[in-house]
Amino acid sequence: MVTKVKLKDKHIEFQLGGGGYGTVGDETDSSVNVPSASKTSREKNVEGELKQENDPARRKRLKEELDDLRRRREREDQRNRAMAADAQEARRARIEQKAMQGGSRFNVHFTAIGSSVLTPQVLMAALRKYVDFDIDQEGSVFRQVSYRYIAIDNRKPGFVRVGPSTTYLKEGLRTEEVFRLLGKPLSVSERMEQGFVVTTYEFARGAGRILVAEFVNDALVRSRIETREKTGDDE
Repeated sequence: MVTKVKLKDKHIEFQLGGGGYGTVGDETDSSVNVPSASKTSREKNVEGELKQENDPARRKRLKEELDDLRRRREREDQRNRAMAADAQEARRARIEQKAMQGGSRFNVHFTAIGSSVLTPQVLMAALRKYVDFDIDQEGSVFRQVSYRYIAIDNRKPGFVRVGPSTTYLKEGLRTEEVFRLLGKPLSVSERMEQGFVVTTYEFARGAGRILVAEFVNDALVRSRIETREKTGDDE
């Protein structure tokens, strides 16, 4: 869903499903910083005593104790690094999940040349490779929107209705999710394909079009739009 449109100096920004993840305030850094374990008071004291001790036997005991204290600190560092790695992976997965749910955005850049102006037709031409525009659409689950504009040379205002001619279905949707989008199907059939039962539903769209959706194990595997001419029996 388009949630916001921003008109800027040299481009138009369309925000979809909230505008995308990674804007100000969003968590983007997955790194977890863990400081090294600090020396204990005992380790510091032993280091000081060792510098001043001259007795060989005493120095040996102090060195052994100091080595043991340093090994303990290293083991603590290893545990902290392992915990940090787990926390970093969890944060990375959380950010990735939020990013998948955060929508996206795209920009349409334009430059005024001579007396040309940015009209709905110009914008539609720029987006036609990516968006279906249907002026005479009927039966869509999407609402059509009318845009009014007045040309710069004071010609008669025009109107352009914008709406998708097909319904976008993502592979993997469950049957009940497709039903919620498209309503009750016109027909249902089954066939075997490579050892799997393929269930085919047909949904009425507009202007004599039929949306054919195929499912395997209650998951959408493919869909397409077909245009079928009415026969004498249909009238």
